[in-house]
Amino acid sequence: MNEHVKLLWPGSVSGRGHEQSRGRNRSRSLGYGRDSGVYDGLSGAMPLRFPSGLDSSERALMHSGLTLTSTIPRDHASHLESAGMSDIDLQIPETLIRRYREPIKQFMAKDRSVAIYEDKRAMSMAAADAAGRIMRERIDVQGICRIIVSAAPSQAMMINSLVERSDIDWSSVVVFHHAEYLGVSATHPASLRRWLKTHLVDRVHPKATYGLHGDIENIEAECERYGELLAEDSIDLCLADFGENGRLGFNDPHEADFHDPCRVKSVALDRHSRMQQIGEGHFPCLRDTLAHVITLTCPTLLKADHVICCVPDYRKANAVKDAIEGPLTTQCPASQIFTHAQVSLFLDTRSAALLECQRD
Repeated sequence: MNEHVKLLWPGSVSGRGHEQSRGRNRSRSLGYGRDSGVYDGLSGAMPLRFPSGLDSSERALMHSGLTLTSTIPRDHASHLESAGMSDIDLQIPETLIRRYREPIKQFMAKDRSVAIYEDKRAMSMAAADAAGRIMRERIDVQGICRIIVSAAPSQAMMINSLVERSDIDWSSVVVFHHAEYLGVSATHPASLRRWLKTHLVDRVHPKATYGLHGDIENIEAECERYGELLAEDSIDLCLADFGENGRLGFNDPHEADFHDPCRVKSVALDRHSRMQQIGEGHFPCLRDTLAHVITLTCPTLLKADHVICCVPDYRKANAVKDAIEGPLTTQCPASQIFTHAQVSLFLDTRSAALLECQRD
């Protein structure tokens, strides 16, 4: 009978952890590879890979501050520093997994579903799970799924969770994105096309990806071109976000029109949106920020059959409160999402911090 040794997996991003092996005692640090889904193991280079059956919920537990126990066959122990492990049997309590599968609070706001999760990672995985179900269903029924993606730093963790799924046929997915800054090329650090390419397109290679060209001379023609592409068929899913000022897409309060006749238009950004560029690390000061953008209008974003809004972070707490508890108004463009019959809003405890239900 094969003897087993025990591994204690690290419980945080800092990589603290140790290995216990019968017959010898060793203590080495374990590091986490965020994008690859591997632990760069005992010597700092050896990859300990996740089991093939491990889903995003279990992976997140390894990243959550919990210490998990696992066993491996003893005859593998001598090869730990030279071979990747794919057959580690993780013993993860179901109660811990549920922490990442279930919201800590769920309620109806204006007859629409709102779910609050313990942290940003849990929220992102839940939103990705919901998006994945819609995408699979559409592909099964019609052979294709057309989606609009909010190409924004706040969406990185959710997009990463979506990309990591193995049950989406990306060769049947057509991708659009919500906006692009005017005057920037696709290689500019702040380019939303660049963000989309890096975080999604280059990783899953969709059937087609249509980008907005912010560096084009004829802006009006570009808006018309993109609007026509969007109108060729229905949009199955819009992955949306709120701005810190309550904008939807890049429709700031002074530009938002809930009955806009345009599908796509160029707009001027308010000071708050430009300050957000600084906060996201694109520019050092206000005078260097980008003042204009091409954006899908509010009606275009909400014309999708399904809308999933994933809104993390305390910096968006005021926008969340205004959208949920305030009136329908262009002063908070995000409030319009509640007019959509198939919208789901995913929050973390930080973005939900100012809601009345969180003060109970």
